[in-house]
Amino acid sequence: MKKIFLTVIVAIAAFLSAHAQDEMFKKLGNEKNISVVYISKALLGLAGNMNIGDANISSLAGKLTMLEIYSSEDPNAIKLMKNESEKLLNDGSELETLMKAKEGGEVISFVGKKGKDGNISELLMIADETNEFSIIRLIGNFTMKDIEKVTGGK
Repeated sequence: MKKIFLTVIVAIAAFLSAHAQDEMFKKLGNEKNISVVYISKALLGLAGNMNIGDANISSLAGKLTMLEIYSSEDPNAIKLMKNESEKLLNDGSELETLMKAKEGGEVISFVGKKGKDGNISELLMIADETNEFSIIRLIGNFTMKDIEKVTGGK
């Protein structure tokens, strides 16, 4: 009985976590001073060389079902994005910090969520730059090797 109860609790927590995450992106997408780019699986399949900043996501394109980019240079929007992303990372969700780099006042974090098969099902690249904040959200099914290629690892 305890196992069933525990399983139900874990399932509910996972559902609420995913729902909270989707709500966060919906909230950011509705903000006037936050730019949003959405790229569907169909368009990703047609993409050749895809660079986002210093990251080349061409090797991931065929493994993605969706790509979203949220960014802003507006101080109030940046504050909102920082607060929402920190809440997301601290809410006990299945997101795990994969890499974090800091240079000067700029911080870039790669945060991932594993799927049932152990591969990464969601990758967030969070860039906190001096006067800009960006979140790049990749949804699909890819491995840590795929992510190493994107981040420039060998």
